[in-house]
Amino acid sequence: MCRITSRPRLLPAIDRSGLARVPFQPYSSLKGEVDDGQTSSLVFCYLFSPGCSAMLYSTLVLALFSASLSAAVPSGHEHARFHKDHHVRDVGHSLTIQLKAQDDVKDPDDLTIATTIINKGSKTVKILNDPNGPLSQWKTHTFDFVPLPSAGPDGVKSKTVGQLADVNAIRVKYNPSAAAALDDPSTYTVLQPGENKTVVHDLSGMYNFHSSGSYAIKLTSPAQYFDVIEDDGSISSVPATLTTGEVENASILNIPVGALLTSKKGLINTGIASIDNLALLRSNRMIRRAKGAKFNNCSNEQRESLIEGVKAAKEYNKNAVDYFNGTLGARYTNWFGALADNRTEIVKGHFTNLTDKIEQFEFDCSCDKPDTFAYVYPTRFPTVYLCGAFWKAPTNGTDSKAGTIVHEGTHFVNIGNTDDYAYGQSGAKNLSSSDPDRAVMNADSHEYFVENYPHLD
Repeated sequence: MCRITSRPRLLPAIDRSGLARVPFQPYSSLKGEVDDGQTSSLVFCYLFSPGCSAMLYSTLVLALFSASLSAAVPSGHEHARFHKDHHVRDVGHSLTIQLKAQDDVKDPDDLTIATTIINKGSKTVKILNDPNGPLSQWKTHTFDFVPLPSAGPDGVKSKTVGQLADVNAIRVKYNPSAAAALDDPSTYTVLQPGENKTVVHDLSGMYNFHSSGSYAIKLTSPAQYFDVIEDDGSISSVPATLTTGEVENASILNIPVGALLTSKKGLINTGIASIDNLALLRSNRMIRRAKGAKFNNCSNEQRESLIEGVKAAKEYNKNAVDYFNGTLGARYTNWFGALADNRTEIVKGHFTNLTDKIEQFEFDCSCDKPDTFAYVYPTRFPTVYLCGAFWKAPTNGTDSKAGTIVHEGTHFVNIGNTDDYAYGQSGAKNLSSSDPDRAVMNADSHEYFVENYPHLD
């Protein structure tokens, strides 16, 4: 039964930046309330601001499912995808995530998801804006689109489930501890008890769907954990709770029959306005240095620093290749796990591929994010984009310039196609013991292996 109601609902108002914070504003454009006899789902429309992107000029129909809350701790397999650089602690925080999706998606180049994070606890929280999480607008792998069984003519749902939507995402080097040490308000979000923040995620060009139908929108397991800076400066990894509707831990996105399934534009921007706008304004003058390396939008000081970083990265990589031609020991197992021929050959291949490719790298210094080291578009070799944290890093050593160059290089699909399954030394070590198959495909594991600090044989 569907009944029209005029009573106001408390919904977040989206500002020109695409972000919203409390207090909630009564929404006057409420169209109706659907009652199926068990649960009620709110149906409403609002106009996204032009500040998000050109696609958001149009009115989007979003669905906010009101239902019970359930714990968002992922299964053991999902949890293996991401290991924090610190441990989950019971610190009394209570965070909730709500998802809002477009009603219908007719073009993957016009795709948005809104997430709202609510502090349900009794204490103020300071949450790091992790590039892989819902508080950030980076076009990283934050969401998965899971196909739902469709009903046949007889009304019986098919037992066959289709394929996940393919994702093409930016890969970012980020270290929560380094970000927290900055004490920069732009790198974290403060939520008072009861306060919330809504972020609209522009996912244009990131996903390709295999078929029309309904898809459950799920957060990847890293996105379900938030890094909270405690009063003593330590970091707690806090699991959040998702608002659920008719599908567990998800809202539903519909791809109508006849809609475009594949992005035509592809992944063409970062999703971060300050970076993307600057890229349009700046000229891309290239100055050749260091045996072919190219530098875009870099100052003289940055170029000189990069020349030293590239030189050190080459030495790191040569040492790694030489190591794999000898006897593998604690240095390997510490970062990549138990010895197995198939895995050792994978890692060896990554460093071998990097040997020649590193000479071809182009470096762009236009990124202004202070909490981010670097990022790449994995399919757009050979450009490595360097950000604020990179310039504060030492040339050699843990989380160094040289190590970052190796880290980002392994992300390229023609070198290693590595992912960011774990960040930080502790996270990488945990991954090597719990999931060595993922460790050999983890970029930070490669970085810490070549940096080799503390020294291992």
